[in-house]
Amino acid sequence: NIQLGNTAEHLAGLFYIQEASSMLPPVALLEDLDPPDRVLDMAAAPGSKTTQISALMSNQGLLVANELSSSRLKVLSATIQRLGAANVAMSHFDGEVFG
Repeated sequence: NIQLGNTAEHLAGLFYIQEASSMLPPVALLEDLDPPDRVLDMAAAPGSKTTQISALMSNQGLLVANELSSSRLKVLSATIQRLGAANVAMSHFDGEVFG
């Protein structure tokens, strides 16, 4: 048995395995709106919602993926790169700096 996460398609970024509960918030927030110019994902790792939002924005505008946890930044970066989310800028701040 080959697990989906070990397939060449998954490793190439053609799909991301995500729970429905993680999939719904970006759709609920953006479904009736024109794609926004700017989005802040405050706790972005591991990157499933970040990359989904990027896709909903058609890789346009600016999506700031903020993650406070240093240990989770590497996973976030890998997910963003693997899925080709070109409009994402990563940051590493306490959320309070954003107001």
